[in-house]
Amino acid sequence: MNNNKINGVDGPMKGLRVLDWTMYQFGPVSASMLGDMGADVIKIEALDGDIGRAVARMSSRPIGLEGDRNAYFETCNRNKRGIAVNLKTEEGREIVYKLVEHPMTGVVSAVSVFLITIFFVTSADSGSLVMDTITAGGKMDAPVQQRVFWCLLAGLASMALMLGGGMASLQALTLAVALPFAIVLLCMSAGLLKGLREELSIQG
Repeated sequence: MNNNKINGVDGPMKGLRVLDWTMYQFGPVSASMLGDMGADVIKIEALDGDIGRAVARMSSRPIGLEGDRNAYFETCNRNKRGIAVNLKTEEGREIVYKLVEHPMTGVVSAVSVFLITIFFVTSADSGSLVMDTITAGGKMDAPVQQRVFWCLLAGLASMALMLGGGMASLQALTLAVALPFAIVLLCMSAGLLKGLREELSIQG
């Protein structure tokens, strides 16, 4: 559903078109907020769809959604139009080019690529710093070469996954790696609950 009005009044971003390439949760919700303010948001998905379509399907049952619909995806992607294209084909790229036709498209695209590059570089740097600190036993003055090694290793692993299986393989690895941490968090929560109970019993 796409609604460019707020209480019947045009929003402050009316007339602006936003192409939403994001997936899962944070990006789609942010784009939905732009739609709340009146922007014409178009969600662009691969032919196999956003991973959010396969998440939390059980949440669809209490509100009566049927088929391939689920409450999680529709909540994160309200106020949008949608299109699925195959960007590996010339036809798919032509469709996207028509959506972004604008005199300032080149400048905006260059700035966007620059900002995305900064985001990925700083994220990789932060990740390599954490891995370097852990492997160095908590030392903050580990050799620079060691930190560069971890950064290159993470980058090469991501490139191999992208070239081998695309975004699906990267997402699968992310979920597989996150599972052990989820178990650790559950154990920590159980330990915290046990500690709180013991403290309450002592105080009582």
